Amino acid sequence: MTHDVLIIGAGVAGLSAAHELEKHGWTNYKILEASDHIGGRIRQEWSFGENDEEYNIDLGAQFIHTKQPGGGAGEYPHAYDLLQEMVSDPLEDNFKSTYTGADAYTKQEPARVYMSDGSWDTYHEPPEYRWADDMGWHTFVTEYVAYDEVKAKVTNGCAVNQISTGGDGVSVTCADGSTHTAWWVIVTIPMKQLQKNAIAFSPDLPGNYRTAINSFIIGNAFKIWIEYQDQAEFKDLFTHKNDFAMFQTSWDVTTANAAQAGYRLFWNEQFPYGTGFDTKIVGGLIYGKGYDDYAGLTALQVKAKIEQYLNQNGMVTNGVPTGKWTIMDWTKEQFIEGAYTIYGEEAHQRVLQEPTANGKLYFAGEALPVNSWGCVHGAARTGRDQAKKIVDSCS
Repeated sequence: MTHDVLIIGAGVAGLSAAHELEKHGWTNYKILEASDHIGGRIRQEWSFGENDEEYNIDLGAQFIHTKQPGGGAGEYPHAYDLLQEMVSDPLEDNFKSTYTGADAYTKQEPARVYMSDGSWDTYHEPPEYRWADDMGWHTFVTEYVAYDEVKAKVTNGCAVNQISTGGDGVSVTCADGSTHTAWWVIVTIPMKQLQKNAIAFSPDLPGNYRTAINSFIIGNAFKIWIEYQDQAEFKDLFTHKNDFAMFQTSWDVTTANAAQAGYRLFWNEQFPYGTGFDTKIVGGLIYGKGYDDYAGLTALQVKAKIEQYLNQNGMVTNGVPTGKWTIMDWTKEQFIEGAYTIYGEEAHQRVLQEPTANGKLYFAGEALPVNSWGCVHGAARTGRDQAKKIVDSCS
């Protein structure tokens, strides 16, 4: 075989699987990535603020979720504990919650969300974390998780469309006609892509694997940022009163409510950076059912509708846009076509956590961790776990 392990997808799960293999001295692997970048639904932009490079904006995953979906006690005491679990080497002091320097990399986000009617309600309890300084999920994943040795193993522009496990090992074919072989394969592409059969498996997956894949509800979503002149006023975290029930449904882990889950949630993008800026930036996540009102619109139409929505409902006052704005619509992104999991049933997650094809085929990704689906660290954990199973199988 050409390689020991092939990893399909250079998102968080795939890069974390590679990180784990490197940790155990397994260097004969390759990561096949369909797009021209790494990170999956993690991407960044520097297009706001002075000289267009003042803010590191995460276009995908942005918050550090230390709390389990659906309620319950916090899974990690602080952001540092979560982040340290994702990497092998000790993190510098800037990541620690006790670090108080101006260049601290994380900051607790507000615990309460402001409603358009002037009331407040609980957002996350205890509060979770935002990135600060020049750090963000994209930087952390592409520099700390995917260090140079990992990035060197990535082949971009290789959209896998067939995986054959019928022989002694695994044969993987890409849309460009290239073929790659290995003893094991870890598939980490987005669940939406598995549901649309972007990869043909030969022989086909067992029926319970197909049932599990099709059971997940993946939300549509876009993120938007609008820059205003400095007289604009808005809270650090806010939403419309009528949307809060939709937001609460997002944390109700029942299939009956999952189709109604979603939110239009907005925040002060500069919150982790303090005050004293010449402009102000509103960030927003429109997710799940909240996305429906904007389906079919152009980016410019979406931006105009969001501005009108914020102004008419008093969520942004004295708001004069500077003309700088950006939208990242993950539902329209090739090779992804969706956001993250609204709902995943534990029984189906457990199925996909186990290898199939005589122990040669593994799955990993944000939909599969039982207590942290939809989260970056959850995706990372599944990648590490599957890589470790392969390593242990040879012990």
